[in-house]
Amino acid sequence: MKYKILTFLFFTTLSVISQKKTINKSDIYGCWTDSFEEYSNESNFKVFRPCNYDKIPPARFRYRFEIKKNGEFQWLEMAENDGHYMRKGTWTYDSKSKTLSVFNKKKNKVKDLVIINMIKGMLTLEKN
Repeated sequence: MKYKILTFLFFTTLSVISQKKTINKSDIYGCWTDSFEEYSNESNFKVFRPCNYDKIPPARFRYRFEIKKNGEFQWLEMAENDGHYMRKGTWTYDSKSKTLSVFNKKKNKVKDLVIINMIKGMLTLEKN
């Protein structure tokens, strides 16, 4: 019970702080790795750390993506044969809604990533 209360308070604090802070495109450039140890299945957010963050333990599959200045977006996919490969696309960012939209090579929208909070070394996204 204590864990659930702390998780709720953490998320609520992040939401309040993030509503006041403007997040620029330059803040989100780089490679980001899913740090699923830092949230639970019941959470409505996900935590991502820089790909070179050394406190994340090894895992069979850990989702990651890279946001490049030139508008390219790459994300890690796991194939049916359990192989991993990087898929390439593009991205746009709406600073008002804090939404990063990802498109495949055919310019079809693949997903929207809504940023809850961005602090140095940690990117928090809405779970979707």
